[in-house]
Amino acid sequence: MIEHTTNKDEDFSFSDGAIELLNSLKENLLITPKEFECNGCRCFYYFEYYPKRYEVESIYLKYRKVMYDFTNSLLLVEMPTALAQSFDSLNLYNPRESWYITKVPGKVDYCSHHIYEFFCANYSKVSRIQNGYDLIEVKEMNGLPVSDKIPLLDRLDFKDILGKRIILFQDCYRTGASFTLVSNKLRSLGVREVVGLFVSKTFWIPDFVL
Repeated sequence: MIEHTTNKDEDFSFSDGAIELLNSLKENLLITPKEFECNGCRCFYYFEYYPKRYEVESIYLKYRKVMYDFTNSLLLVEMPTALAQSFDSLNLYNPRESWYITKVPGKVDYCSHHIYEFFCANYSKVSRIQNGYDLIEVKEMNGLPVSDKIPLLDRLDFKDILGKRIILFQDCYRTGASFTLVSNKLRSLGVREVVGLFVSKTFWIPDFVL
């Protein structure tokens, strides 16, 4: 059951139990890819994410907890390992060595890049696809990443992507706006195929269904 709450302010701490929680979900076969479509691309997510204004059942609280811990850099090895173990379930074009995993670089802060770099490295190692983290880079100015205020595509450099098959990774699918921009750019530059990979997908519950 999902209820709508506007005044409830849940306070989630980042506990040392993040790895145990992720392992528990995996053991109960709750880490499986769910497919959807965005911008004409096949996309996959693993956990349903409901914003904090919704009061949800315990399983969705666990999903939310996993997401918060991942974005707080607590599951840099365990999360990509768990997701990569289900790579065959994506049913992508073979051989798997033709695929490269890279990121949708939304924020330019160090923490986000650190998380995405580790994710791509460990996901590629376990799934045996190519690590394409460096295929999309954030431009720098005076040694620092350019501001988030600059339009997304204007602050990115795309490297050696012609003819490649790309898995675009992002921690959470919300509106699909960033994914759409980057996937369109990749296609215009000659990428053969683009697939989206998200740890979670945001679900918004209209008031009239509650």
